[in-house]
Amino acid sequence: MLIDRRRATTARRWCALALAALAALAALTGCSPDRPPALALTTVRVLASDDPRWAQPDADDRHAPRVPITGVRPPAPVWWLRGTLTVDATWAARSAPLALAVAALASCEVYWDGVRLGANGTVGPSARAERPGLLVWRVVVPAPVVVGDHAVSLRCSAHHRGFDPQVGFYGVWLGDAAELTQAAGGDVALTLVCAGALLTVGLFHLVRFGLARAGRRRRSRDGRDADLGLGVLGLAAGAMVIAESVKAFVDYPYDLHVVRLRVLAALAWLVSVGLVGFVTARYPRSGRRIAWLVAAGGATLALGADGYDAKVASVLGVGLVVALAWTGLAVIARRWDAGLAAVPLLGGLIGAVAAPTAFIDYYLFFLLCGLCLAMLLAHAVGEARAREVHEATALANARLEIELLRRQLAPHFLLNTLAALGEWFETEPKVASAMLEALGQELRLLSDLSARTEVAMADELALCRCHLAVMAHRRDEVLSLDADGVDPAAMVPPALFHTLIENALSHNHYGAAGAAFRLRQDRGPAPRGTRYTFDAPLAPAGRVRADGGGVGLRYVHARLRERYGDDYRVTSSAVDIDGAARWRTVIELPAQPPRTP
Repeated sequence: MLIDRRRATTARRWCALALAALAALAALTGCSPDRPPALALTTVRVLASDDPRWAQPDADDRHAPRVPITGVRPPAPVWWLRGTLTVDATWAARSAPLALAVAALASCEVYWDGVRLGANGTVGPSARAERPGLLVWRVVVPAPVVVGDHAVSLRCSAHHRGFDPQVGFYGVWLGDAAELTQAAGGDVALTLVCAGALLTVGLFHLVRFGLARAGRRRRSRDGRDADLGLGVLGLAAGAMVIAESVKAFVDYPYDLHVVRLRVLAALAWLVSVGLVGFVTARYPRSGRRIAWLVAAGGATLALGADGYDAKVASVLGVGLVVALAWTGLAVIARRWDAGLAAVPLLGGLIGAVAAPTAFIDYYLFFLLCGLCLAMLLAHAVGEARAREVHEATALANARLEIELLRRQLAPHFLLNTLAALGEWFETEPKVASAMLEALGQELRLLSDLSARTEVAMADELALCRCHLAVMAHRRDEVLSLDADGVDPAAMVPPALFHTLIENALSHNHYGAAGAAFRLRQDRGPAPRGTRYTFDAPLAPAGRVRADGGGVGLRYVHARLRERYGDDYRVTSSAVDIDGAARWRTVIELPAQPPRTP
């Protein structure tokens, strides 16, 4: 109880730390967005005709509608945009060269007060005639730039977008040429460092998963699946950070922008599925496959949302909702370390719902880094907890093993066996010799097998038959074991069925009729792959513990738990077979037993 309280206190402290980290991330994201430090052209007039006179500053364009620059949609194969930038004395007094920066999914020619500054790509009336320009393009404005209003005209075409974007023009800015370049680059070093850290985390856990899959590292199935989920999450998140930031440090043609957006959507799907895969494996319970299918199916359906920002936000939202629900159930089940994962999941979900566009454009970087950090902490805490449980199980198993050996070598067992040997030596020396040989073989096998975590079924059956031979001579009963169809190469925990036989013999006296024990192996119900059915005859006055108590059955559960974790099932009940009462024990094991951590 004290240990549980300490764990709960430690988990609450970790949750508080995660909350503080999330608050710090929120404070960081509260900074101004990554916009160039410049004058922005906010509204423009859109002209559908390809008329060269629109380049002149005195052209009459009052008939054309004025729209926000982010709301511009192509009205013709080639069209013009016209706007006005007002330069004050502060900007005019700068000695450094000024430049215009254009960010758009379009090719364009730029004019400043009627003077052609340059072309970004080749503007054309068709896709064949157009050569796509760069997504973000900068051109120097010739000095001097005087105080007052300046006409900015752009001749544009956009035949290579590959999709219908909600925003085709991101902006036009006038500013210091060096500062515009620096603003476009942003903090590349920080981005690459964080992306590298995410990729390293993902690769590390995928390597751990691969080693466990190849059998070179002992891992439970849940631990192995958690490594897979965290590996996919880390790699996809790192790649997503790079894909989201690539426009800041790589100038690419605007026709590749749709490829980048599709890659982002696919990576968001992997992040969502990897996240759910991790939390369902880290905090296992029934229904994990359903949760994963819901996340994968929901994320796939979310890819049909309008606009790539909405696609990414919806896909991530599905993963966040399913993962948050799963970790919430884990917290309710007193898995306090699940709070480490639940806090950033809740924060990310709130951000995605409250401001999806700003969330994708500015805060996604912090969400991905925060999520991976929190999942990594949760994984570390869970691994430590799993090691504690494994060590406790191993200790309990060692104690039960000692108890089993003690019972097997207990004075009453040895005295009764030696007394029977003495009687047989006086009456039937050959029988006594066979009994002594069986006893020696049983003790040798028991000593050899009890120290292992698993043994071949052939050795287990040999141990059972040696014990039956000893007890048959000692009790003067006919005892046998029918194990037809059981795979001798199958691996099981040691003394598993030997313990069931010993239990049956301890609680039943069969007399002259003897007893025939039966063991069968078949395919178990999903998700378990192997089922063993052990039938022990019930004597008329038999005393069988049906409540699962006793050292013997506790030993069975301890051995199975040590080997398979919670991925096994044992049931016992009385059955009637052809009018004979039997006590049936059914043991269901996984098809491919996992390795313990």
